[in-house]
Amino acid sequence: MADDDERKTHIFRVIGKTLDETGEVVDEPSAYIDIERSEYFKLVEGSGPDWKQTNVRLKWYLDDAGKVPNPSRETTMRKIIPPDEENPDKPSVWFEVDTIDRIKIQDADQVIYHSFDNSAENMGRKVAVRRIVNYETTVDDDYPEGGVIPKEDYQKKAATKDKEQYLDFEFVQKRAFRDADQVYAISYKNQPLIDAAEMPDRSYSPGQINPPWRLDPLQNIVNVNFGSLAVEFFDESFIEIPQIVPPSKKMFWSIWFRAPAESLAAAKAEFEAWRESGTDRAPLTGVVPIMMSGSSRTARKFDFVVRDVGMLPSITSYSWDTGICGWRAVGTTTPSRPDQEPHWVFNDDNRNIDPSYIGIDCSGDVAKLSVNLVMPGNNRATIEGSFPVIADFESSTDAMGLYGSVSATDSCTPPVGNHSPGDGSICDLAHHYGVLPFNDITSTYTYESNADVVMGCRPETFRTLPADTIGDINLGELLTDAARAGGQVVTPDKWHNLLLWIDLTNSCSSDGTLGDGTTVVQRDTEGTRTSSACRMGIAFDDVNLTRKAMSCYWPTGYSDPNAILPVNGYYVAGDVTHSTSSTTDDCFGNNITLVENRQRPKFRYSPAAFAPGKVSFPAAAPFVDMSKRIEMGEAQVFTGVTVDFSQQNVRRAFITKDGSPAPLKKASDLLGKKPEILVHGSANWKKARNTGTLADPNNNLGGVVVGQVEKFKPNPKLGK
Repeated sequence: MADDDERKTHIFRVIGKTLDETGEVVDEPSAYIDIERSEYFKLVEGSGPDWKQTNVRLKWYLDDAGKVPNPSRETTMRKIIPPDEENPDKPSVWFEVDTIDRIKIQDADQVIYHSFDNSAENMGRKVAVRRIVNYETTVDDDYPEGGVIPKEDYQKKAATKDKEQYLDFEFVQKRAFRDADQVYAISYKNQPLIDAAEMPDRSYSPGQINPPWRLDPLQNIVNVNFGSLAVEFFDESFIEIPQIVPPSKKMFWSIWFRAPAESLAAAKAEFEAWRESGTDRAPLTGVVPIMMSGSSRTARKFDFVVRDVGMLPSITSYSWDTGICGWRAVGTTTPSRPDQEPHWVFNDDNRNIDPSYIGIDCSGDVAKLSVNLVMPGNNRATIEGSFPVIADFESSTDAMGLYGSVSATDSCTPPVGNHSPGDGSICDLAHHYGVLPFNDITSTYTYESNADVVMGCRPETFRTLPADTIGDINLGELLTDAARAGGQVVTPDKWHNLLLWIDLTNSCSSDGTLGDGTTVVQRDTEGTRTSSACRMGIAFDDVNLTRKAMSCYWPTGYSDPNAILPVNGYYVAGDVTHSTSSTTDDCFGNNITLVENRQRPKFRYSPAAFAPGKVSFPAAAPFVDMSKRIEMGEAQVFTGVTVDFSQQNVRRAFITKDGSPAPLKKASDLLGKKPEILVHGSANWKKARNTGTLADPNNNLGGVVVGQVEKFKPNPKLGK
């Protein structure tokens, strides 16, 4: 704001008022007007050599904190309302300003009274009507208790000008003052404020006031904020923040959002239509996006094909011939041939999959918060054992005899022991005669893991909900019923607050079970087979969540309630394979020993830093057609930090005990840094303007804005 060494002033911040859901008047901390108040009168007496000047201090409060008003003044409360209120008699927000009617000044041994006629009938004032518009200031994060701000601490941030929030105000330039039978003209040095203000876009008739708002001559409105923290994104609308968020092993998000019931229903219908279509799922189908990070992502497609793995032995079939009283070959011998077994292989096609997002999954019976963090495509895990396929087959013989149908005569009884003639079975031979060449054969199958295709077809992903609820599933995501439990239910048409962090410092290591064919693995014990995991924290609507309430990919039984595995790591922790050896009589004259050699499933992953890249709200191109109506209140993104949401004082840095957004300074004090991305206030939302540390405060013009983004009321508060 303009300065003048002769002006001795301070700033007083008047907090807004609103009605809560019960109709009670409460403070609206996000709304305020700033008033410059004079601290001195300069009184001039006499003339010529008897000229005398006296500086008289105007003590507004008896205490420095601005809590105890000085009783030496008479005031009238003025109710100031925003110009665009639909119902001025019941505004959504207003400001109560004490306007001075009379002030008592002690000057040496005299008491001087100054009266101010602030009515419309007072035409004796010379005034200049100007428009006061909104700016962010240097004290917005932490203005002093009581609202009294020293002038030297108060500066407006030029790059944050918001013309949509304004009040037309009447600056006093000169007024008449009667002392006994004389009338004096008193001038006010308000020209610096007049020059710094805007011209209104309308004219006012003489004597018209409120608006333009008229206060006493000692107080001037210099800044206004109607507390419009929130905006509404209409269908297929979004903003994209211009700055790129650098990769980090630790990320922290604080987001206020509100989803209309119609948007949740639209996403549900979209999901049902896709499920009936039989086509590939388009990314974000069934999801109401809140925030999207990074670029588009793809998965490789694969086919189920056969390959040669070894040679099967030749086969000759026999039947009992009573003419020779012995076995006779039936037909021709089937020659030895290749053994062909299926496996998965990549083809040349890709499919689009979900990007990194925070959104609302609408595929189930109730809408739930969904977090989907996709890691860099070149940051792959090593997976062994899972999805075994046959890689090699060996047989101990080059020929196999199949001894089948039998018949009998009185003179020729086949060597079938306890069997009746003609039953075609020789499984229960009590003994067999020399004419029966009974074979002992060993067949060995050696398996290899096909997980590099089935599970490695797409980047590693950290989720909170199982993938199959939204359809973006591959064969590595077959979860148990218990894993599907939990999740955070999103209530339509109500404000929600999400606090989320992820810590990728640890590696992720899990092992499946290698059994002998008799092994029984207890379900939902993935934590017992997890030796290392990454970490995640979620507080939703001021409630700290851990274990399955946090994410279905928490490995059950693990010691850390904030542990999380990527999708593939969780699957491996519950995977069971077997290496077996068993011998059976095939009922055709062969004792066959079947040997199956498999690997123990193993998952080893060293996460790279998560790379948010460009951040958009809700979802930017090429997914803008998936963006649905949603209200956003405030978003903060930090890198390199995590916190413990179980501590109430931690949550209070982001959400007050009454469910409103906390002052921004509380978060930066707690975390020891300001956010890299901060979108706060409707003006910044509408301009895609980041006021976090990544932005250039001297050249912060904003980012990409597509579609319709409008101010929204009510401001964020849980349950509203």
